[in-house]
Amino acid sequence: MSELEDHRFLRRLLGDDDPNSLSVPGDDCAAIEVAGTLLVTSDAVVEGRHYEAASASVEDVARKLVHRNFSDLAAMGAWPTHVVATLVFRRGAWGEDLRHRFYRALATAVQARGARWVGGDLAVVDGPAVFSLTAFGTARVGRPIRRSGLRVGDRLFVSGPLGGSLASGRHLRFEPRLDFGERLAGHHEVAAMIDVSDGFLLDLGRLLDASRDGAGGAVLGAVVDIAALPLHDDTAGVEDRVEAALTDGEDYELLFAVRPEAAAAVLADPALLGARSVGVVDAGPGIRLRHTTGHLIERRPTGYVHDFGAGSDALFGTTFVTESEEATRDLGRRLGALLEPGDGIVLEGELGAGKTVFVRGLAEGLGVDDPSEVRSPTYLLMIEHEGDKPLLHVDAYFAGRSRDFLADGGEAYLREGFVVAIEWAERLEAAVPAAFHRVRIRHVGELQREITILRAPAPAEPLNRL
Repeated sequence: MSELEDHRFLRRLLGDDDPNSLSVPGDDCAAIEVAGTLLVTSDAVVEGRHYEAASASVEDVARKLVHRNFSDLAAMGAWPTHVVATLVFRRGAWGEDLRHRFYRALATAVQARGARWVGGDLAVVDGPAVFSLTAFGTARVGRPIRRSGLRVGDRLFVSGPLGGSLASGRHLRFEPRLDFGERLAGHHEVAAMIDVSDGFLLDLGRLLDASRDGAGGAVLGAVVDIAALPLHDDTAGVEDRVEAALTDGEDYELLFAVRPEAAAAVLADPALLGARSVGVVDAGPGIRLRHTTGHLIERRPTGYVHDFGAGSDALFGTTFVTESEEATRDLGRRLGALLEPGDGIVLEGELGAGKTVFVRGLAEGLGVDDPSEVRSPTYLLMIEHEGDKPLLHVDAYFAGRSRDFLADGGEAYLREGFVVAIEWAERLEAAVPAAFHRVRIRHVGELQREITILRAPAPAEPLNRL
């Protein structure tokens, strides 16, 4: 890479008719004249964490870099004016043609919103590419909207549908909601706002935390109506669309709150088409989801992990609500993909709660030879399922028979090399469940199940402690 030649290319690409201008690349600093309050944000796009080099186009990466920074400005009701970019390319992967395409795409995305690219830096490294952008903006109308203004009784809104951004590729091709944010700042009394970049639940938690700090430590929480969440069309093929809307992240819609008396004006504003009322701020604490049955389910503020190609244990410590057997099985499948031989899980729940359905999904995630053969082993006590990671499915419903079986030498079957799933282990007297991950399942509706996955407090030990 010839850094000198690239700087010359950028001066031509971003040049100004006025040779005396100080707001174009070429000097040690750019001079920016600003009237009013200057808002500044900085965010990066990292190869392997925010995009996959094998599937994302050069143009996609450049647009994402610009738009995710502009989305931060939109979340404060601001409009971009200038950007500075630091571009670090992976050695040997970015020829001149690719770099020039990247520069053009980045400049086009900046200029499409009336802003200017005025400087930055270029470098080459042996590791992954890292592209960082600093965006400057101003609140052209109204005042900048912060995260810290929530009060009890405020109504929560989102600017549009959520979920499915990663699977669909929309995380690379979204549009920042600049017009929407500016409309809110100029025509409505918005208490607090944030862009949904890391997941609805996680970003809602950030709003609550910021407002608690701004209110001198007052406890704030939120109740979100599951039925009110707008689901993106991208989630049409997803088994648990609600969970995708809650945690997928990178939707870049705006999550905001207004005083209760101002909610009707937001819904009536034709310039805010798509805004949906999804919940209310209360004295909490925490975030609770109101199911269609009226049942409230507490959720931690979890969201999207920016890491392509790496497994995530974000399932642990989380409560999910599934709407079908397939969704329950899919949750088991996701957990199974994280487990290795020697690990174990304990399943708790009343008769018919869906424990065996969950284990069937677990078997799929483990890669057993025939997951459809997974069934309740109540009368057999335990069933072995061979495969990439073999599963030992144990049922202790008849606790007395289980203990007799173990005492008669049945523990020989409980050898290492399996992932072990135990139903009704609470009926056994031994303390073995404490060494296993725990899955709690209960009915919350005719088809709905509330499923909590808890991590073991210590590495799983051989099951023969029974």
